[in-house]
Amino acid sequence: MKKLLTSIFVLAAAIAVAAADYIVVVNKGNSIASIDKATLKRLYTGKSKDLGGKVAVPINQDMTAPITKGFLTDVTAQAPDAYKEFWVAQQIKGLGSAPMIQRSDASVIGVVSNVPGAIGYVAKASVTDAVKVIPVQ
Repeated sequence: MKKLLTSIFVLAAAIAVAAADYIVVVNKGNSIASIDKATLKRLYTGKSKDLGGKVAVPINQDMTAPITKGFLTDVTAQAPDAYKEFWVAQQIKGLGSAPMIQRSDASVIGVVSNVPGAIGYVAKASVTDAVKVIPVQ
């Protein structure tokens, strides 16, 4: 029984680590070279609208995707459901709209590559030369 519980714990930890694996991407024309988590949080919670001198267009992935759970937990300290509730409250108060949602890494890359102020997150394996990867500090 103890081995089973240990195995379950190790598997859960591995899934949590995998869910947090994301790469932040911006439009190739953006001058930003890196970003810190505090700035990402401000962008994804509507507290900041500037990204390298351009109007920021943050992009989320589907709220049920593991990468989204990992990103939101890591950056905003919120689970997807709490994040959605946050944005509903913001919209009711007239304080902005939630970031657009794309259904896949390819969709995020497509939008980011065509919108100068776009920022999104994708799996490392999905990155193409159509976007610029910026490290998170």
